[in-house]
Amino acid sequence: MFLPKFLGDKKLIYNNVEDLIALINQDDDLSNCLEFGFTGDSVIYTEHGEEIYSDIFNLDSFRTFQQNFTLSTKSDIWLPMSFDESTYSFVWNLEKYNRNHHRIVSVLKNIADSLGWENDYLLVKEVHERGSFQNGYTIFLSPEVIKREYEENPNPNFDLEKYLLKIDS
Repeated sequence: MFLPKFLGDKKLIYNNVEDLIALINQDDDLSNCLEFGFTGDSVIYTEHGEEIYSDIFNLDSFRTFQQNFTLSTKSDIWLPMSFDESTYSFVWNLEKYNRNHHRIVSVLKNIADSLGWENDYLLVKEVHERGSFQNGYTIFLSPEVIKREYEENPNPNFDLEKYLLKIDS
């Protein structure tokens, strides 16, 4: 889901995971640094198939001396509505949401499992960017935002009650 393209400001060119790991291990700057980050591309599923999006994920502040890093993502891919900057309003995003929202849960859970983290609080932080927040491994629109937006612009293909129940579970 995340295809690293840059290590800091250095472009990464590789063919597979083994090549990527070798590049990281060979990087002289990393042997003397305390912290680094990755930016790159992500494969997002749409009605037209797989599409590559840049800067959906960033892995920041990866510390070489401890299991500590920040994984940030643009949340509109994972939400039933996204915020449209041009109209300064929420618009339905069900097609991308239905195809992709389960993927963020899987990625975050896999990270926690592979690092042996038993407590979700080590992995997640609550963020209120445009009404979104994270509960466990799932990113949601806040109940206030989704209720208000649904009331103003209902979508028969979205089950509001089911969504609200997921927030509380």
